[in-house]
Amino acid sequence: MGEQLWTLESAAAELARRECRASGHNTTMILDGMLSHEPVAMLCDRCGRTWTVTSTS
Repeated sequence: MGEQLWTLESAAAELARRECRASGHNTTMILDGMLSHEPVAMLCDRCGRTWTVTSTS
């Protein structure tokens, strides 16, 4: 069995996923507009994963 070959882009993405899995995501809140303080999403700056934020009220 040979080793898996990676492109630079896919290797960087896999390393980011592994780092997030090991030490947690590095998130940034995405706000709804320039003057709003209401978050609409969270983005991991490391691996690119996003989560939608929904209001409970």
